[in-house]
Amino acid sequence: MPDNILNTFLELLAIGAPSTQEGKIGNYILNKLNMLGFKTEKDEIGNILGFLEGNGEALFLSAHLDRVPLGLGNKPIINGDIIKSDGTTNLGADDAAGIAIILEALKEIVENKIAHPSILVTFTVQEEIGLKGARNINLSKYNIKYGIAYDNAGKVGTLINKASSYTAFDLEIIGKSVHPGKELNQTINTFKITQEIDFMIGESEDKQTRINVGLAEIGKARNITPGVGKISGEIRSFLGEEKLKEIISKLKNNIKTICDKYHAKYKLTFTKHANAYSIDENETLAQKYKKVRANNFQANSTFIASDTSVFRGEKELKVFTISTGVENEHTVDEFIRFSNLIKLKNDLVNLIKSL
Repeated sequence: MPDNILNTFLELLAIGAPSTQEGKIGNYILNKLNMLGFKTEKDEIGNILGFLEGNGEALFLSAHLDRVPLGLGNKPIINGDIIKSDGTTNLGADDAAGIAIILEALKEIVENKIAHPSILVTFTVQEEIGLKGARNINLSKYNIKYGIAYDNAGKVGTLINKASSYTAFDLEIIGKSVHPGKELNQTINTFKITQEIDFMIGESEDKQTRINVGLAEIGKARNITPGVGKISGEIRSFLGEEKLKEIISKLKNNIKTICDKYHAKYKLTFTKHANAYSIDENETLAQKYKKVRANNFQANSTFIASDTSVFRGEKELKVFTISTGVENEHTVDEFIRFSNLIKLKNDLVNLIKSL
């Protein structure tokens, strides 16, 4: 049995799945679910859904199909208990690990004819680019109240009991370019403007908020003063909506003050991708998971957004994320421990048995 999850995991890694290009991996999963007797469907955006009839209140399980760039051509190396990238791409364990855990747990349940509740499983698209699959999936015909999403968000097996909101912002500053040999008082230098704006980068509000600027595109050529500047950043916060509005308002004012100072025009947009949420660990499923993990149970918060932000925050389902234990995710140093995949698969089987 342990070798099965390794084979499934490696098969998943071999299928390219960048965001918006999840078709092949989706078809692979449809085939797996059909062989296990699930009633399956692929919706318009590409989400995969599978339903298996059982006894008792239905359990919802989810993982996402897509990967960050490169998202394909992943070349895993197995070194003892470690499955890692070869150093030229990310590994892709986010979220191939979550998919493998769910598929292998379901396979064990079905093939061993273990009593189980009804199970709805979803594998979503475009999680990495704004949780779009989860946001567009229609679960209304299923009587789902609670469930688990498997994704990387901390130490293996951790129940994520609190997650931050995630708001992206995009700023375009329109200044005026001149040749450096001309009169500089005619220019509106966007590089200088971006240097003076206080983007409030870093942690604030007693470490409850993090602001980052990840992209900056200033100017068009070396021999002309920059007349256009584009900045992309994000705000992650555990704080409530009113306090978040205050932070956004302050950032808006900082930008306006400096742009007005230099008579520069600008365009500023904010896009909310995820809502903050918290988990009551006394919820039925959380308590059952806690018993399954026993002395290994732990809960923690995260600044990482996931599909749970949509399932819980927008669709009002009592869903929580379990960390798959991927380390150094999204980088060429990404790795996961094979033994952790086995443990999490066994945990899920035991949880289903307890329902």
